[in-house]
Amino acid sequence: MRWSAVLCILTACGLLLAQQVRKQKPPHKEQPLTLKKEVKIRVVLKDTTRIVGVVEAGKFVVETAYGVLEVPPSEMRRVVVGKKADKELVERLAVLVRELGSDDFARRRKAKKELKELGAVAITDLKRALQSNDAETRKTATELLAELEKQFSPDEVVPDEDIIETARFTIVGNLRFETFTLKTRYGILRMPKKDITRIEFLVGEESVRVVELRGNFAGTTMVDTGIELPVGAEVEVTATGKMTSHQGISFGPAGLSSDIMPVSWMRGPLRGEPFGALLGRIGRGGRIFKIGARHKFKAKTSGRLFLSFNAKPQFGPYRGSFKVKIRVKK
Repeated sequence: MRWSAVLCILTACGLLLAQQVRKQKPPHKEQPLTLKKEVKIRVVLKDTTRIVGVVEAGKFVVETAYGVLEVPPSEMRRVVVGKKADKELVERLAVLVRELGSDDFARRRKAKKELKELGAVAITDLKRALQSNDAETRKTATELLAELEKQFSPDEVVPDEDIIETARFTIVGNLRFETFTLKTRYGILRMPKKDITRIEFLVGEESVRVVELRGNFAGTTMVDTGIELPVGAEVEVTATGKMTSHQGISFGPAGLSSDIMPVSWMRGPLRGEPFGALLGRIGRGGRIFKIGARHKFKAKTSGRLFLSFNAKPQFGPYRGSFKVKIRVKK
């Protein structure tokens, strides 16, 4: 009897202990932390203001036609903000393009004038207008494009969607943000996306870009490479290709050193350098310098890098192009 009582007591204690164990919560499992990294960037606004600061981000989210991508900040290189960020601008462009086919001559003329004033912003809309069913719209769009494409390089054309350049490939889509917050030495700045043209990631690594220099960018009419050079940036430029003047004179990026007529008086802004040689300039008001087929230099001033070749535009048109590879170490 005694052993039976002891056994009953032990069984009861075991049941009570099991109930207590079941009531206990499982041990807390610590969740891994997503560390955010401060990334140094330069923001360029529509009014050409440039602001340098840092942004705290764990990842950048890009919506594309094929799904959503998450890009780590260390892989980001440059963002060109598309027109879709500014709904008012998109609507205005659509109205102006429609007005090109208006029955009212005054409205057509006004629309053409405003589209021309918008410049590089209007180019993609005008290209779509070439497919219009209206003959007047197609005609005017063709005329405007011919003018604007002489004034602006492909890199200056404002895209419809955001273009995100990474260390591995380029993404076209929508970089998901409405307001960009930047921490600067003077405080926190918050900028609407529609006011931004570019975001450049200053990661301290090498970047390489290839630019096509066409024959309509001669002398002081220079193509904008879209590359921002800070003071001290190490730049290496190599160029290949061939152009030919309408007189039949062919030249490469190294240029022609001949003083034989008409080569001597066809030279552009650098009279002492070879005719047709590849030229560069930092900033819109900077000094023009010779690059040639290959050139290394360290930027003494900051600004955009522009390219042209040492020839007078009036002796064109120049057929052909130069393929210019630009390597920058910031």
